[in-house]
Amino acid sequence: MALSVAALVVALLGQTGPAIAHGVRHALFAHNADKVDGVHASRTPRAGRLLPLNSNGKYPSSVLPAGTVGPAGPAGPQGPQGADGPEGPPGPEGPAGPAGADGAQGPQGDAGADGADGAAGPEGPAGPQGLPGADGAQGPQGPPGADGSDGADGADGAQGPQGLPGADGADGAQGPQGPPGADGAQGAVGPRGPSDAYWTTLASLGVPNSSGQITSLSLGAGSYVVFAKAWFQNAGLGSALVSCTLTSGVTLDRIDLTTGVGSSTTASLVAAQTLAATGSVALNCSDGGGTADVTARDVRILAIQVATLTGS
Repeated sequence: MALSVAALVVALLGQTGPAIAHGVRHALFAHNADKVDGVHASRTPRAGRLLPLNSNGKYPSSVLPAGTVGPAGPAGPQGPQGADGPEGPPGPEGPAGPAGADGAQGPQGDAGADGADGAAGPEGPAGPQGLPGADGAQGPQGPPGADGSDGADGADGAQGPQGLPGADGADGAQGPQGPPGADGAQGAVGPRGPSDAYWTTLASLGVPNSSGQITSLSLGAGSYVVFAKAWFQNAGLGSALVSCTLTSGVTLDRIDLTTGVGSSTTASLVAAQTLAATGSVALNCSDGGGTADVTARDVRILAIQVATLTGS
């Protein structure tokens, strides 16, 4: 392509006038201006065309075959310093520096204006007493003065006649308890108190599955302390829960006992009861049913009559 340009310049320089103008027009429209030795040039890789080198004097990497990357070349020289950038924003204010030394005292200033009057000071001490003045004229008589103090007691007079008896005074505080007196004589024997005892016994009886009477004791009207006792034997195939109550119209006492197979256990009950009329006390028991078979043995009820029952 360089040879074509040179040939064009030589041709232009060798002609003048209209011939030059015609040559320029023909050169601008020459069809072989992009050929070198008959081969056209192209800016992009194309078959049968010449490809110009890049600014580094080398083929573009897009037309080179893929392969291993060669070692990096040496670093180029440092480029020229760039232009100064715009000024950045001001930084934060730094800490205050240490205080400087005091400066020399300046000249005395002019006297200021007079201040306002101060508050009045405290009163001064009293001066010395003056000389006595001349006597004045006598004033009018003043009012009577207060009564004077009592004089000393006079001598005792003769004893007068005895006065009438005064009213009785209030009773004084009780004195301490005196020592016990001697025992008195034995009193006569009093009547016998109500201390009769009543009882009943039962050799044995099978205990029902539900609560039923084992035995009872009839009593007359009065107050009684009642005891009941029995022991229970289980000959069944299962354990029994024996429950017993001591009653007299109401339940007076209760006990629950577990009796194992082939074993026995004892129950004791006690109560206090006052009968307003003839009545009875009864022992009622049950073995809870099931496979238990319980027998009550040596059953007893004892009632002791007393004069008074005192509970708490």
